[in-house]
Amino acid sequence: MKLQDVAAALGGTLIGDPERDAVRIAALSQATEDTLTFVLSDTSLALLAQRTVTMAITYKELPNIPHQIVVRNPRKALAQTISIFHPTEFISMISPSAVIDPSALIGTPTYIREGVSIGANVSIGSHCMIYPNVTIYANCVIGDNVIIHAGTVVGSDGFGFYSDKGKWGKVPHIGRVVIEDDVEIGANVTIDRGVLEDTIIGSGTKIDNLCQIAHNNRIGNDCAFAGQAGTVGHAVIGNRVQIGGQAGISAVTVGDDSIIAARSGVTRNVASRAMVSGFPAGDHFKELKKDAWIRQQFRKRKDLK
Repeated sequence: MKLQDVAAALGGTLIGDPERDAVRIAALSQATEDTLTFVLSDTSLALLAQRTVTMAITYKELPNIPHQIVVRNPRKALAQTISIFHPTEFISMISPSAVIDPSALIGTPTYIREGVSIGANVSIGSHCMIYPNVTIYANCVIGDNVIIHAGTVVGSDGFGFYSDKGKWGKVPHIGRVVIEDDVEIGANVTIDRGVLEDTIIGSGTKIDNLCQIAHNNRIGNDCAFAGQAGTVGHAVIGNRVQIGGQAGISAVTVGDDSIIAARSGVTRNVASRAMVSGFPAGDHFKELKKDAWIRQQFRKRKDLK
C-alpha cells in the first residue's frame, strides 16, 4: 500500500516519498526495508537507535527515518493501520455446540462460538461477538457491538448471604445484568446479577481479563478496568473512570474521570477527577510523599539495615 494512501486514511502528515509502497506492517523489533513500523512514544527511541528503519508511523518527526507518517494520536493510528492492512469482515455464526434457550432473543449478525450457554429470556443485540464457553444466565440484557471473551460468566448470583444462629442463609438474586452498547469484556470475567435492582455496565466500558464485578454495581460509560480488578456489591462508578490492575473497590461512589491506581484499596468515596492510590486509597500525590518519608525514615534506622 502506498504511503500517501495510509497517511490519508490516518489523517497524518507524510514526510518522504508518497509513492513508497509498504508491503506489510510489523513491530519495530521486526522491521525490514519494505515494512511499515511504529514509533509511538519516547520509550521506543532506544530500540529505534539500534535498527535501520525505512518507513514508520511516528508520534513526532524523527531523524534517520526517510519515510514517516506523523500522527496526533499514536495508539489510534496503530489500531487504524492494523485494520487497513488486516481488514476483518464480521461473520454471523452460531456454533452447533452452543446451548441457547428458545426464549432468548439474538440480533443479527451475531457471532457465537463453541460451548456458549445462553439462558431464558436473554436479549443480545446485533454485531455481538460471544467467544467459547461464555455463560449468560437468564434475563440478562446485552446491547449492540458487545464483545465477550472466552470463559466469562454474566449473571451469576452475587455473594449474598445472611447469618442466622451461626448458619448462612442465601439471599435470592432476582435482578439482571444489563450490558450496554460497545462494551468489551475480557476472558474469565465474572459479572453478578443484582439482588432486586440490575447490575449495569455502561456503554463503551472495557473490562480486562479476570475481573470481578459484584451485584448491584452501576458502572458508567467509557470506563476501563485493568486485569484482576474487582468490586464489592453496590459500588457506583462514574463515567470515564480508569481502574488499575488488582485494585479493589468497596461499596463506595467513584466520581467521573477519576483514576484508581493499581493495587489500590478504595474504602471511601472518590471525588470526580481525583487520582488515588494505596490502602486505604488516598490522594495519589500525598501517598507518594508518605512512601518517600517512610523510605527516608528506614534509611535513618541503622538497626534495620
